[in-house]
Amino acid sequence: MFIKGNPMLWESCKKFLLVLISRRSMVTAYDEGMYILASAGMLLFLTGWMISIYQRLSHYHGGAMRMWQELEAEVKHRHELLTRLTQLTSVCISEEPPLLRALADDNEADFLALREKDIMCTPLSMERFGEREEILQRTLEGFFLSLDERPDLKKELPVSRLRHELGISATRVNRALYVYNAAAREYNASLASFPGSMVAQLCRFRKAASL
Repeated sequence: MFIKGNPMLWESCKKFLLVLISRRSMVTAYDEGMYILASAGMLLFLTGWMISIYQRLSHYHGGAMRMWQELEAEVKHRHELLTRLTQLTSVCISEEPPLLRALADDNEADFLALREKDIMCTPLSMERFGEREEILQRTLEGFFLSLDERPDLKKELPVSRLRHELGISATRVNRALYVYNAAAREYNASLASFPGSMVAQLCRFRKAASL
């Protein structure tokens, strides 16, 4: 009542209250703006961080994929060489058809195992391919032992050339397999370590199978 009865004091109080309200509104708006800017900055940082991790995983995955494609190309080339070798020697060593048949069958089975769908990310399929590789190597060794007992075949230029090319191809296959396994281990390590494991789950990266 005393304040209202004094017009000058009443006006002063109203002005003071208006100043407080206006300042409170300014502080609130400033705080909200800073909160929005901070949230946007954090979101941008997290987005960039996730993208960089995704790119790193993609880089390792692409490296393992390229090494696997090189291995596929070498195995395909060896498959063609073995097919030519069995065709070339089928008439000359017709007294041993089981050996030739085994080599032809194992060569085809090895190539088909390599071509299984999604083999790079399927441990069971990769294991079957490894088993076919071992079987093919044993059969091929037995075939060459039999070939060494035939001087007439050893003198044949096409057979000698193919055998030499197969030796080079075997070296390349082993090297490609070694390089692929190294790339697969590096890729799998990037998937297992944090924060790569979190991004891998979100983006559904799959581990690479190795031999």
